[in-house]
Amino acid sequence: MKLLLLDSNSLINRAFYALPTLQDHSGRYTGALYGFVSMLSKLIKSERPTHIVAAFDVHQPTFRHLRYDGYKAKRHPMPEELKAQVPAMKELLQAMGIAVVELPGFEADDIIGTLAARSDMPTVIVSGDKDVLQLVSDKTTVLHTKKGITDVIRYTPEVLREEGLTPGGIIELKSLMGDHSDNIPGVPGVGEKTALDLVLKYGTIENLYAHIDEIKGKMQEKLLTGRESAEFSHWLATIVTDAPIDSGDFSAYRFSEPLPYQAKKLMDGYEFRKLTDRFAFAEPVADETVSAECEISEITDLSALKAFIKTCEEKNKIAFYVSDERVDIACEQDKNVIVRYSYDLFGETLSYDDILREIRAIVTDKSIQTVVFDLKNNYRLFEMDQKEIFSAQDIMLMAYIADCGAYYEKPQELLTRYGLNEEGIASGLLCLEGLLRKKMVQANSLRVYEEIELPLVPV
Repeated sequence: MKLLLLDSNSLINRAFYALPTLQDHSGRYTGALYGFVSMLSKLIKSERPTHIVAAFDVHQPTFRHLRYDGYKAKRHPMPEELKAQVPAMKELLQAMGIAVVELPGFEADDIIGTLAARSDMPTVIVSGDKDVLQLVSDKTTVLHTKKGITDVIRYTPEVLREEGLTPGGIIELKSLMGDHSDNIPGVPGVGEKTALDLVLKYGTIENLYAHIDEIKGKMQEKLLTGRESAEFSHWLATIVTDAPIDSGDFSAYRFSEPLPYQAKKLMDGYEFRKLTDRFAFAEPVADETVSAECEISEITDLSALKAFIKTCEEKNKIAFYVSDERVDIACEQDKNVIVRYSYDLFGETLSYDDILREIRAIVTDKSIQTVVFDLKNNYRLFEMDQKEIFSAQDIMLMAYIADCGAYYEKPQELLTRYGLNEEGIASGLLCLEGLLRKKMVQANSLRVYEEIELPLVPV
């Protein structure tokens, strides 16, 4: 068995800058995503992992930031073209059967350090950040992406010794020389060469200050003046190995091939044709092959609309979406009704108010399962107050959680994403409700949707 730990933010950042700007036919940026998956395919082939964890940073302050607001303060913000690819990366990793782990208040390094410490199996850490070299051990190897995504150095204790270092020495070195990229101060006036000489001679800063009398002149003065900064830098540079992660017996991190068919669908959607040739995929199961076909019909008079609403009531289900000049309604996944409307009192089509009045009568019935896109906006459409609001499944919110923070402004974007018919919007929402619910169950995020996010919509 072997555990592969991915420092995902570091790697996707490397991929972003290593490859030219790539976009798919719809204009989505895909370069970093392509580079990351390309690297991952090579790692799976070369390392043969039985378990994989993709660790991510959470976009909020960590316990280090709370104590030192200058931590990583000099780093440039993530480019928007890259930021847009992070949720897509998480979604694709989960579709591949790879565990995505993030922990508020902690960095990806801390997740990696904790899992490496708990693991009983040989462990390989992949990162573009040398901080993780402090985790090297007889059991744990670090693959450091020195440049781009192909120039990789394999660090073992022996390789570190050849460079005059030990895993613990990485922390001591940063305590003295600091780290510009992380804005770790170190000791002012102590550079890399001097810091390395001191670490080689004394081993730790604790031992260094125990023998401070052996150091003379200006250097002793710098070290004494900067002692508090050195000790604080030591704390900042030390990766946590006991973060509160519920890792269990690591069975949740199990990885195997062939990959789920959903992963192929996502790669095809991003036009990663060369990458799909590098993986084996399982055959699609029934609920991964929701038909893109649906019967579309139009309703042009009020009596027909009332009759269809009655059908929805009998089936105990309705999905609807109000857009410019039309309303889509469905109570089955393969049948979509379009009702065109007009604000012209003398027009031949149904009026906007007539249509909403008929829909309102059914959605306010709590026994009816209702599915919409952007529930909060629907409250505004019906001009409802807190006492009148109806309960419904919100596909926009479900997608945000199931697709790891992806935002879809219109349902058509989401239907295209999942290979469904854009013309049958309401029937597509019913299809998506089942697909997204399953994804949240698999990712253990259904409770977040049902108990935290959905109840907040009316607020």
